[in-house]
Amino acid sequence: MMSRFHLALEAENTERCCHRSYTIMASMDLFGTWIVEIWYGRIGSRGRSMRYAFGEIEKAQQLVRLARRRRMRGLGIIGTKTPIERGSLYGKPVQ
Repeated sequence: MMSRFHLALEAENTERCCHRSYTIMASMDLFGTWIVEIWYGRIGSRGRSMRYAFGEIEKAQQLVRLARRRRMRGLGIIGTKTPIERGSLYGKPVQ
């Protein structure tokens, strides 16, 4: 069972002066509710964040997949073919 998931995406296009960072994190709180947090914005800025709560892990996983797919599409729009992607599951790196 997944207890914590973290994914960080970074994309840079120096020709267009675009430097973007996206972070998606999912974890369970003390009451058994799944919390999905999404941070995004220009690298070096405060950026924006959103937080969602789910009672079921399946709903949290669905949002994580959707958010990752949308962010990867957005990174392609700014002209980055291969964004830097880092993540961890159970504290172990994910590729």
